Amino acid sequence: MLNKRIKTTGMEITPAISEYVHKKIDVLEKFIDSESVALAEVEIGRTTNHHHKGDVYKAEINFTLEKDIYRAVSIQSDLYRAIDIMKDNVVQE
Repeated sequence: MLNKRIKTTGMEITPAISEYVHKKIDVLEKFIDSESVALAEVEIGRTTNHHHKGDVYKAEINFTLEKDIYRAVSIQSDLYRAIDIMKDNVVQE
């Protein structure tokens, strides 16, 4: 079973962003057997409020499976791209 916690920093979460994050995190289900419990703590948001260009979006995940913790962080100029790269990095670990 995969439990999820999503937190935002410096921005409001929209239903579209929430759905996108959940869809990407659901990929982690394939690493969990039926008896295990896992937790995916995701934080998305802006790294700064005064910059409008450049790498200002951050997506971070702490994925706990049994006693192991996997972590990935991505900072990009596009929020959806940051989420995609974060997901790819944690799957690779």
